[in-house]
Amino acid sequence: MNNKRKTLTIAALAVFALTMLVAPWDLTGSPDHYNVTKFAPIFFPPDLGPWAKRELVSSLFFSWLAIGVVYAGLFALLGEPKTPPTKKSDE
Repeated sequence: MNNKRKTLTIAALAVFALTMLVAPWDLTGSPDHYNVTKFAPIFFPPDLGPWAKRELVSSLFFSWLAIGVVYAGLFALLGEPKTPPTKKSDE
C-alpha cells in the first residue's frame, strides 16, 4: 500500500468515525408529540424522554454506503500504475 492509499484509508476511517459520533436519531412520539431528530453517538443513543420510539435515521446507512463507494473508487485510482511487460528479443 502506497502513501496515498494510506492517507486515503486514514481519512475514510476518520469520516466514518465522525458519522458514528454524530449520528442522527429519529425520535417519534405519540400523536400529541412532534417528531424530532437528535444527534448522538451510535453507542450512546439519546434519551427517549416523552418520545415513544427511537431509531437511527436511514440516510446514515446510505452515507456509509457512499463513503465506501468513494473510498473503493479512489483506492483503485491511487494504485501504482502497472507497467506493461517488456518483450525479450531473440538474439
